[in-house]
Amino acid sequence: MRKISIALMIISLTMLFACGGEKLEFKTHKDGFQYAFIDRSEAGLSPRVGDVVTLKIAIKAPNDSIIKRTNYFRTQVQKSKFKGGIDNALQFMHEGDSMVFLIDALKYYRNYEKGVVPVYLKDGDLLRFDIRMVDVKSMKEIEKERTLKQISGKKQEIIALKSFLHRSAISDSADLNRVYVKTRRNGNGRIPAMKNTVSIHYFGYFVDGTAFDNSYERGKPFDFTLGAEQVIPGLEQGVMKMKVGEKATIIIPSPLAYGDDGLPQAKIAPNTTLVFDVELLDVK
Repeated sequence: MRKISIALMIISLTMLFACGGEKLEFKTHKDGFQYAFIDRSEAGLSPRVGDVVTLKIAIKAPNDSIIKRTNYFRTQVQKSKFKGGIDNALQFMHEGDSMVFLIDALKYYRNYEKGVVPVYLKDGDLLRFDIRMVDVKSMKEIEKERTLKQISGKKQEIIALKSFLHRSAISDSADLNRVYVKTRRNGNGRIPAMKNTVSIHYFGYFVDGTAFDNSYERGKPFDFTLGAEQVIPGLEQGVMKMKVGEKATIIIPSPLAYGDDGLPQAKIAPNTTLVFDVELLDVK
């Protein structure tokens, strides 16, 4: 592990800042930001450009109102977009530090918030950043961590899939790279093919039975074109094994659904097998 080693040139400007009855002594760093220590780590790592840091952070307006507060926020340290910017400040910190920084408000918003500056800010205003640096990791460490999580997630998924297949009286072995289709009611209509538009009703749920989507509740069938990438690959593959009029349960492991990333906006976690009870209504 690399030890803290950042050479400092500190301009002799200091100021006192009142905070909830506590007076902080601010100094000005050569890179232009003002800083004060709350807790100083003696042995923590200092991030470099490209490293990923985990932070607890609160950003306050000049009137001390909270603009943003985030616990355990992860971000990659970048080359600072302006002298005295927040990325300069992060590189001054060490793992375990708690510090307060004063950053030029207009420059921060123009460079970091899509250029949209709140109307109440004026030239010379400073934003206050209260930051605790929880940890520092290199991108290599992050990739290793991500790989281990993926391996662990896939192991858990295969165990859950195996149990669900057993409960569903499906004797096939658990395999994350295939789709399982169990017919519930036979159909005698057309079998869909690529470029056909299909109309289905479906009830989507996880292997623990928790529902995540349901076309019946909306009162309207769902139409999509096969091969047009309008749905996850596993649903296409499953529907193409059905006939019009058929009802079937389609079991889709994550590699054929939302993979290692999941779909957070739909509350679908990484490495999650999806199950669809599907009725194929029409093929065009």
